[in-house]
Order: sequence, then structure tokens, then C-alpha cells
Amino acid sequence: MSEVEGVVAETNFVMFSERQSGVSGDERVMVINYVDKDDLYAYRSDACIRLDISAVIALKSYRCRVKMAGKEKEKHVIVITRNAEEKSELLEHIKELQNQVVFLQNRTNIVAWQEKDREQIETEINNQVLKSSVRQHQLRVLSAQSALSELTHSVNDRCPLDIYIHLGRDWAKRTETLTDLKAQQCQDAAELMEKRTQFMTEAREYTENAQFVDEAGNFCSIRFDITPLEGLKTVKDAFDVIQFHIKHMDTKPMNSKYTCTSEHGTDNDILHRRLIMSEVDDVVTETNFVMFSERRSGVNRHYVGGEPSKPHDQGVMVMNYVDKDDIYPYRSDTCVRLDISGVMALKSWRRLVKTPQGEEKEEKGVVLTRWMLQKLRHTALPVPTHVLQKMRDRINEPGNAILRAVKDARTPVQLTAKDIPVLGC
Repeated sequence: MSEVEGVVAETNFVMFSERQSGVSGDERVMVINYVDKDDLYAYRSDACIRLDISAVIALKSYRCRVKMAGKEKEKHVIVITRNAEEKSELLEHIKELQNQVVFLQNRTNIVAWQEKDREQIETEINNQVLKSSVRQHQLRVLSAQSALSELTHSVNDRCPLDIYIHLGRDWAKRTETLTDLKAQQCQDAAELMEKRTQFMTEAREYTENAQFVDEAGNFCSIRFDITPLEGLKTVKDAFDVIQFHIKHMDTKPMNSKYTCTSEHGTDNDILHRRLIMSEVDDVVTETNFVMFSERRSGVNRHYVGGEPSKPHDQGVMVMNYVDKDDIYPYRSDTCVRLDISGVMALKSWRRLVKTPQGEEKEEKGVVLTRWMLQKLRHTALPVPTHVLQKMRDRINEPGNAILRAVKDARTPVQLTAKDIPVLGC
């Protein structure tokens, strides 16, 4: 299918389509499901990485009122709904009906049923009941996910750590303002991460992403992920790598007159970055954020079986956008504004690994957990729709590039600046 650095991936899927006309308008559904076994086009596990695709694409028309030349007019719109994480209720219903047909066909075959013993018949019936029960449970989970998605859309258009930041023209006052914010921001960030990971396995890789347009027309992207860093042995190493790459993110900005990289605090634990860049079809983007950092050693926060867990090192980095900057003001007449806020938490952990001799030994590692909200502000600039979509598609790429750099890093750390573009390729 495609190659990434010489690695070949293969996929094999079918798509079912159906169109329905109703009182509320036309609807169409497309169901995509991967093929388990294909005798003609067999999977080549010896040469390819297999990619399974399951999805539902639903199209539904609706009417909304829009103002045109001072008058209201109905506009016909098509809504596209996609769910690639689990089968939708429609797909599950189709499969359920198919299974029931097969089951009834088998049951009507009297000769075949007579040849089976009672135990086998009971097993098949029990399996059918179990499948139905599991399916109903999955549908209830999908219903809960729908409620959570709506809640995310209506509540999470702001970071829980958002705070108004105004930086004046006096450099001493700017430093004082940021220093006064640091302690509370780091404390709130640690609490946010503890609640967000409360019921999760802390060292298992996980990624969750939500994207939506809020009521103000801003495009929001929320990303939460947990990543074990096997190449780094200490929180300090991971801290240094992340700080370094954020400091050098987009090392060749478009206009140095309007850019800024400054460090504050006794340990340079406050970083301020202001960037203006042009990465997507010459559309100029601007961002202005600060990052507060804090490391702690020998912390005990979780209890296992009523007993406190082993002490571990941890660190937290809080990113928040600047609302107003008197030295580097936002230029909405020429730039699209990108707000960045979120938390990156680091924690040491120990795992058991097998030696070449087959023995188990304890090995140190670091876990990186991120909760990030990026907001591409609504703009009055004449940005073409396809360009705006490209910017939305690439909004997570800066964070992904930094994550790749951290995952590739090894102890002892060797820091080399990489050109990590914002909204770039």
C-alpha cells in the first residue's frame, strides 16, 4: 500500500453502501470492514505490516437557515459522520441480522441438527446468547461515547489550566508576572494529570484525539497520550530533551522582527516563545506561549493494595498561550492565530525485562503523559477552504515531531537541534 522508510504496509477491505430516502431527507451509509482471510490475495506477514480498517461513513442531509443579503434563506447541507474506532450501531445491527439468518438456516436443517449431540447444540445456543450480550454491551459503550463526545465539544474548548496572561513592555515586570504564575500552574497541572490518569495503566502506550469547531468558529484539537520512553532512564534526561526541542522548535522562523525566545527564573524553568511562520501555502501563522517547568524527586502519590508505591521522580511542564503581549502583539490583519496550552508530565518507573540468559532484571524507564489543547482561531482573512483544512490536518504535527525526537533519544542524552515546523510538513 505505502512505504515509510522502506517499511511496506498492506490492507484488504470491503465497503458496503446503501442509500435510504426518508421524511427528514436522504441518507447514505458506507460500511468498511477488513477481510480476515483471502485465498486469492493472501496476507504477506513475512514482508508486510498488516493494517486492518473498520469504519462507518454516514451522510445525512439537513436544512439550516442562513442570512443572505439581509434575508433568511434555507440552505441544503450534507453532514458527514465518521466513526473509525468501533463499529457503529448500524453496522452492529447488520451483522446481528446476518448472524440470525445463518443461525435460523442451520436450525431448519433438521438432518444436520439430528447428527449433533445435545451438548454441542447447547454450546452453540449459549455462544449466540453471549455474542448478543457482548454486542449490546458494545452498543451501550458507544452510546456513552456519544455523550462524552458532546460533553467534550461543549466543555473542553478551554484548557482547565487557562489563565489570563498579559506581558507588558518592561522586561523585569514580564519576568515577575511569569514567576508569580509558575508555582500554581505546576501544582494545578500535576493535579490535572493525576485525575486524567486515575484509572489508567500508567506505563501502557495510549493515544486519544478529539477535534471539533467551537461556537466561536475556532478549530480545537485535544490530544491525550501516554508514551513509555524506553531509551531514556531518568526524568531529568527526558526533561532536558523536551525543553531543548521546544526551545528550538521552528529554528528558522519567517520574520525575526516579531519572534522571541526568552528564558526566565533562577533555573531557566520558564520559557517564553513567540513565533511567526509561513508553512502552509504561504498562509502566515502566529503563536505566543509560555512554558513553566518543575521537577521533583522521590515522590509518592499512588497507593497499591493499601500500601504506598515506591518513590519515583517526576516532572511537569505547563504550556499556556499569552493573551496579550505589548512588545509582540498579535497581528490578526496578516496572521492566523494558533493558541497552545496543555500539560506534559514525566514519571520514572521500573519494569522487569529478560536478560539474554533468561533471567529477569529490573530496568529503569520514564513515562511521558501529555494533555494538549491547540486552537486555530477563526480568522477574517481570505484563507481558501482547502488550505484551512490542510492547516487543521497538520495541527498535531509539531507535538508529534517532538514526541518522535524524545522517543528516539537515548541515555546519555546528546542534544541536536531539529527543525520542527509549526503546522508544517
